[in-house]
Amino acid sequence: MALPFPHDEMCFSILDSVLYGLLVYDGDRISFANKKAISILGYEDQEAIVGRPLLDLIHPDDRPVLWERIPNAATRHVVVGEERFLRKDGSSAPVDIEIFPMKPDEGGGTLMFLRDISMRKRAEESNWESEKKYWQLFNSMGDGAFISGTIRSDMPNRISEVNDSFCRMLGFPREDLVGRPVIDVVDSRSRDEAEGMFDRLLEEGELLLTLDLLREDGRIFPAELSARVIPLWDYPVVMTVVRDLSDKVRASSRVRFAEKRYESLFDNLVDAISLNEIMTDEEGKPWNYRLLEVNRAYEKLTGKERKELVGKTALELFPGEDFLLFDLYHSIATSGESKRFVHSSLEKGTVWDVVVFSPEEGQFALLIRDITEERRLERLIRQTEKLRSLGELTGGISNDFLAYFQAVSGYGETLREDSSDPSARVIGSRIIDVSERALSLIRKLLAFSKKGDVDFCPVDVHDVLLKLRGLFSHGFEEGPEVKLYLKAPIGRVLGDEGQLYNAFMNLMLNAKEADPDGDAVTVYTGFARLNEESCADLLGDPSPGDYIRISVEDHGSGIRRSDLSRIMEPFFSTKMNSIGMGLPEVFGIVRSHGGGLSIETEERKGTTFSLYLPLFKEEYGGSSFEGSDSVLEDSGRSRDFKPVRIVCSLEESLLGHRPRESRLALEEMVDRGDLSLEDAERVGLMIEEYRFEEALRFLNEEGGE
Repeated sequence: MALPFPHDEMCFSILDSVLYGLLVYDGDRISFANKKAISILGYEDQEAIVGRPLLDLIHPDDRPVLWERIPNAATRHVVVGEERFLRKDGSSAPVDIEIFPMKPDEGGGTLMFLRDISMRKRAEESNWESEKKYWQLFNSMGDGAFISGTIRSDMPNRISEVNDSFCRMLGFPREDLVGRPVIDVVDSRSRDEAEGMFDRLLEEGELLLTLDLLREDGRIFPAELSARVIPLWDYPVVMTVVRDLSDKVRASSRVRFAEKRYESLFDNLVDAISLNEIMTDEEGKPWNYRLLEVNRAYEKLTGKERKELVGKTALELFPGEDFLLFDLYHSIATSGESKRFVHSSLEKGTVWDVVVFSPEEGQFALLIRDITEERRLERLIRQTEKLRSLGELTGGISNDFLAYFQAVSGYGETLREDSSDPSARVIGSRIIDVSERALSLIRKLLAFSKKGDVDFCPVDVHDVLLKLRGLFSHGFEEGPEVKLYLKAPIGRVLGDEGQLYNAFMNLMLNAKEADPDGDAVTVYTGFARLNEESCADLLGDPSPGDYIRISVEDHGSGIRRSDLSRIMEPFFSTKMNSIGMGLPEVFGIVRSHGGGLSIETEERKGTTFSLYLPLFKEEYGGSSFEGSDSVLEDSGRSRDFKPVRIVCSLEESLLGHRPRESRLALEEMVDRGDLSLEDAERVGLMIEEYRFEEALRFLNEEGGE
């Protein structure tokens, strides 16, 4: 029988060296067998095989399958798979078979490859006990597990085996699951992902994914599937381990809820909080810390957004941070203790209540409450109580002194009026003058204590301010130049015009003294509607309502912080030759009018005193002036000034040796233009020295001229 390939010695040598068995047959008979094929079939040489029908060498049970596929191999490659041949001794020889056409176009001869798998079969048989143990392990797993075929198997993507845990998980008996498509136990929402699972498995070999599975009662539960392609029964299968995630999902949901609640609580805390990580050098010493998280209150406190804070270090964000605090933070971050302290910044003018604790090792949290306003209110309350106590004490003493000095003044009046001795009359005048000065001081003390006599009637604050500006514009007592910005739409209050006059004058003189080189003292008025919160910020006892605000501003050196708490105390002064009753008198007048007082000051920049006086509602009916643009310009006012005091003529005062009345009369003459400023200064000096007759002669001479 002719062979369909060269049959020289070299060719036969090559074919015999191949590790696979080779059979060549033409039609149904064998024309060639190499040494490996002869060995697999148990023969000594090929003469016993060549020329025999191929089917004689195949196991009777496998002949139908092989005979069905042999005709196809004449024109194309055919993978037959595992079959059994018959050995010479009649035993079975398990082999893997592949068939190739020798000359597809000419139809001449077919080549059959035989791979001996007898050793593998023996190994499989010897491992059966191990396989039994494997199945016991498979069935006793706590997680569910099932085996399914690949797309190349007889049961592609169908369940071929399940364990007891998987049956309990789904609520199906084993017989209802075996043979079913895997996709049947997957919820519709996860099927798209499940259908692509098997293709990905063939490419990647293993896969981990989460799907929603269906129980027998229709309930859906989340499951984690770990699938892997493994060789089993000599062909690849998919081994899938299933873990029920219901408890995990519920726990995760609770954790997410707790995290959201924590985040909401953290972010909406009124107090500022930051979570920080301590930073140490090579020696383990703290030198910095990094911000890990902050809440909205912390953003507001620092004036920076979260993205500007998180991840940055303290030295980057706050170059002036106190290095001594780093040791404290490090100690707390490592020990787990907590500390509370008050941090004050003189530069920023803030006071913080700080709590430091460690949520975990190496970290610390700062809980910061800004108590600057609370401390300010506490100081304000203490100062108010102190002033009230001083007022009560001062009022009691002042009433006694008032009676004494009124008696002394009466004796001086008697001596001056009834004595025929000129020197005695001068002494009487001096007694009256000193008494009047003492009585003036006592009245200021009574005003501070709110126990003096007050004659309330409707008063226009703007009129009083304009009169004061008129007085100072004449240079009387070296008063300041006053710039008025009368922006309050109405200025009528119920009060004592004389007391208000004195209060405004005190503030203007103080402003001039605070800034002696300044051009002018600036006074503003405006409308203010106070509520309970704004009333609490003021000195005094104002009630919520509508007020006129009078602000006196200077650009002097400001008030030192250490002096702020005492400037309203009687007899406290930082100026030479001052008895310290100016501001206490102002405060007493404001309180007696039911108003309040505020102080805004900054060292080296200046001070603004603002008085708040309740508007006279019968005059304006309680109308709202919010947003009003009306401005009361002083240049447009054409009203007759009412005199603040009723005084006698200058001549009568001088004849009576009454210095106080003489000075008031002199002031009135200057206001009317009846006396020049230069002459008024000369006469004023004579009155101060009690040279009344000389002052009369000077005025008569000037009048005669």
